[in-house]
Amino acid sequence: MCCRRRGGWSSSRTRWSTTPSRPGSGRWRSPSIRHRLAPDFDSDAARWSSKTGTLLNLRHEIGVVEHDDGSRYAVAALTESTVPAAVQPTAEAVLARLARTLHDLLHDLLRAG
Repeated sequence: MCCRRRGGWSSSRTRWSTTPSRPGSGRWRSPSIRHRLAPDFDSDAARWSSKTGTLLNLRHEIGVVEHDDGSRYAVAALTESTVPAAVQPTAEAVLARLARTLHDLLHDLLRAG
């Protein structure tokens, strides 16, 4: 499972590169829709694109937030629970808040550094 996650992250990084590694790889960005984390990343100065996945007790989302200043951050929220995802609607709100908090911390650290 670890290698599959790492592969997904690496694959997303390549897809958001300003110089795609292979023809057509930039097309992935357009159909990506805004899912669970979108409300926490939505603003006039940023765009959010992501892909979600839910299977039994697993709930994941990986995406990229692109700021008007040109900075881009990949955000991944990977969760596992003993309770099926379908009966935990508030878990998505927690994921979104956590992802936003981590993003803000990273963004502030990079701006200060």
